[in-house]
Amino acid sequence: MPSRRKNNPMLKRLIQKRIHGSLDAAGMAQLEDILRNDKAARTWYLEEMQLHSALHRWAMRQTHRTIPLPHGNESSNAITHVEDWLQKQKKQHVLLAMVASLVIVVGGLSLMRAFLVEETTAPQHAFRTSSGTRYQLSHPDGSDHQAGHLVHGSQLSLSQGSVELSMGSGVRAVILAPAEIVLQNENTVSMPEGIAWFHVPKAAKGFTVHTKEFQVVDLGTEFGISSGKNRHDEVHVIKGQVRVHSKGLRKITEHLSANQARRTDPVGRLKQITPRFSTFERELPRTLPHLHWSFDHQVAGGFPAEGIMMDLDLATARTRNPSTKQPTTEGSFGQAVRLNHYKNELITSHPGISGSESRTIAAWIKIEAKHTPSRGRRTILGWGNRTLDKNSKKRWQLCITDNNQGGTNHLALTGAGFYRGNTPLDTDQWYHVACVWESKAGNTTENHPQLYINGELEQTNIPATQGPPDTDIGGQSSPVVIGSRLHLDATNPDSFFGCLDEVYLIKGALNQQEIQSLMLYNKF
Repeated sequence: MPSRRKNNPMLKRLIQKRIHGSLDAAGMAQLEDILRNDKAARTWYLEEMQLHSALHRWAMRQTHRTIPLPHGNESSNAITHVEDWLQKQKKQHVLLAMVASLVIVVGGLSLMRAFLVEETTAPQHAFRTSSGTRYQLSHPDGSDHQAGHLVHGSQLSLSQGSVELSMGSGVRAVILAPAEIVLQNENTVSMPEGIAWFHVPKAAKGFTVHTKEFQVVDLGTEFGISSGKNRHDEVHVIKGQVRVHSKGLRKITEHLSANQARRTDPVGRLKQITPRFSTFERELPRTLPHLHWSFDHQVAGGFPAEGIMMDLDLATARTRNPSTKQPTTEGSFGQAVRLNHYKNELITSHPGISGSESRTIAAWIKIEAKHTPSRGRRTILGWGNRTLDKNSKKRWQLCITDNNQGGTNHLALTGAGFYRGNTPLDTDQWYHVACVWESKAGNTTENHPQLYINGELEQTNIPATQGPPDTDIGGQSSPVVIGSRLHLDATNPDSFFGCLDEVYLIKGALNQQEIQSLMLYNKF
């Protein structure tokens, strides 16, 4: 307990009067107000009440013992002492009743239990996950604890999806994968990776988050943190204030207020950035993060993406040539977009999914018969490094290929090696196609992407050069494109000619049943 609380004469006097039963109504109201708004005062008050409760239990045990009385003239004094002692026990009973009433005022039944048991139980830290979430949970003692609960030292690793964390202190967080969270204690978590929104109640002021590049101490607030392996850490203050201390060479400390944001740089400086609150989810999402282009309507000359994913506002798909009108036609669900020229390829500003993170692409496609097959790969959806070899791990591209033969079309994927399906795709016919990459521990060469046609797993070749993707995003890399080449060469024959409908980019690996649900019901 901070000494400044124990040296507070007014608070000390109020507590003593409460114990002895001499506190009037005005004093009682003053004490209740302090306890409601001051966590340190409540802690001290609890310690005092627990001490008196323990003394009462000890005293009650003494009533069952024989009290020896001295002989002679001392007996009358002894009897007086016993009567005084019994009178004190009556006061203790009254005290406990008063304590119970105050407990209901300042904290409810949970605090009531704290007065009546000698050993307090640790606060509960619970979590729940969204649909499709995959995670691993370990505890410091290696044992199993109650499902959906954490203890101090628990480590929660999310490979995909999201989790809502509710701590015993009242702190609430929504964390998006990929993420790693370690609950150090009631007031501190470590998050070397993840995108998280935190709401900290007034009573939990001082709650601290450690990332790989800084420490954020709450000063009564609502804030978001983004930390990742391939990017510098960011903090965005939504409400209230935080104190940020960088761990780099410069070791900068700043106090930030609402509508301020900072990103670390390689030496530990805190660079001012524009807050992007849309990055963070305040409620647990119902599905995996995803982008969905339905092509059923246009806004300001583009096809907006629906769904939940970081930078959703950057995912509107527009023609490469803004003056080109984008034709639409009847699709599998509502309208489809028709691509028949380099100028009406669709490009976005969304960076895509980085590194080796799990991902799924799905779409309805129809290849036009009048299109003369190229000797290239015609992109359905892709992003990543636009300068390296097409088989590079630095790009991710679901496409149609004719295997450089100018003939039969096949579904193909490049980005973890070049994978080509065996099923020929006819022209002027709708197919539902998908590709899935699931990131696993170690990501060995035995871990292959999967291709699906009409909900069925496709047999593919196993390329000589393979391995997990390491997809580039940002910088000079291509953002997400639809039916378009990744590079900017207008003479390259990699455009998709035909129709596309219900295109999905999902941050997570779907299973076959979920892919079939997309095909049949346009949802997963």
